[in-house]
Amino acid sequence: MNHQIAMYFGHAVLDNPRHDEIEARAIEWGCSIEFAILEDFDWLFTRTLKVHEDRSTFNLLFAIVTNKHVQAPAVEVKYGKDNTSSIPTLLFLDDFLIDNDSEKKVVITDEMLNQLGLEIEGCYGYEFIDFKRLASNEHWLMTR
Repeated sequence: MNHQIAMYFGHAVLDNPRHDEIEARAIEWGCSIEFAILEDFDWLFTRTLKVHEDRSTFNLLFAIVTNKHVQAPAVEVKYGKDNTSSIPTLLFLDDFLIDNDSEKKVVITDEMLNQLGLEIEGCYGYEFIDFKRLASNEHWLMTR
């Protein structure tokens, strides 16, 4: 069984336009900022997970990080817990990429994950908190 990787994100970064949009949506909906963040994150990344040939968002983000034409692992959008609140989580179902040229597996390194988190933070405005490599049968919820 392949190991999964959970990437945890926080609130929209203050200097990103998404922050103001989420605050306005929370006021309009009469809900908490936390709920509006989770709904926005879910909508955004569920939409991006729709693959159009080999041009999915995560293939492109990993291509930026690796400088290779790669196939990203399958990803699920989750809501993790950090003991105080729900936080947006991306769960990669494998810990490797496929190099489209050589068709070989490329292990996703910690450096790649940190770079990917910062790319997502910069592109989509969600603060990158951390990632966790999950052992077999380990749950993706974040604990501190």
